[in-house]
Amino acid sequence: MNTRLGMNDSDILEVMGWKDIEMLRLYTASLATELAQVAHVKYSPADHITLGSKERNPNGPVRYGAPRRTRTK
Repeated sequence: MNTRLGMNDSDILEVMGWKDIEMLRLYTASLATELAQVAHVKYSPADHITLGSKERNPNGPVRYGAPRRTRTK
């Protein structure tokens, strides 16, 4: 388990004055939940969908499904 600071488990135990690895697991479990929530907001597809006119989306409206086929003669 590495934290955002890049410290390993034994370094964290030493710095925090903990003797039991369970203390580290308790705190990093809380941190893991927080990091997962941040990642969800950052990478959630639903949060990055743009619909509407070219004023809001310069590439035009978002289309769903397969591209339209054009008829050839």
